Amino acid sequence: MKNTIAIGLCALLAACGNSENEKTTTTNDSMNVNVYDSNHQNMTDTNHNNTSNTTVSIDPADTNFVSKATLGGMTEVDLGNMANSQASSQRVKQFGNMMVTDHTKANDELRGLTGNMNSTSPMPKEMQDTKDHLSKLNGTAFDKAYMSHMVSDHRKDIALFEKASKDSKTPAIKDFATRTLPTLKTHLDSALAVQKSLK
Repeated sequence: MKNTIAIGLCALLAACGNSENEKTTTTNDSMNVNVYDSNHQNMTDTNHNNTSNTTVSIDPADTNFVSKATLGGMTEVDLGNMANSQASSQRVKQFGNMMVTDHTKANDELRGLTGNMNSTSPMPKEMQDTKDHLSKLNGTAFDKAYMSHMVSDHRKDIALFEKASKDSKTPAIKDFATRTLPTLKTHLDSALAVQKSLK
């Protein structure tokens, strides 16, 4: 009789344990699904303090800005590295280093918001032509051509980001554009100063 009761209790405890495990597993699975759904909706419940890992849903009206900002930022980094190795002016080299640092940071933040949606986009012919042209120059010829491009390019960048800061339909992109604008304006001021020093 005692053995029968003991066996019954063991079976009951085992059943409760399995039920509890199943409940825990179900809850965990449910949490994972909720995180996944949240990630595809607002991305505000998980990693809300780490925008570099938080992609957002981009309004179709903002894809042109994202594409131009992504490719433009990548080009700024490439040309900045080029300046570091091909420029003769120390001020041009320093400006190039600033481009690498600041645009790498901006690129990483934008990539964190958009994922790799533009990683395979072809580079516009104008950007590629500029890279090809500057890659063939060295010394003072590079200095002048590079800084001239930096002035004109940052004027275009500022116009692009100002528009996005006002008209973007995606809050995170609008915020990114607004926060990046002061840096771009600083870049333009610096580019104008360096360009003037070369004359």
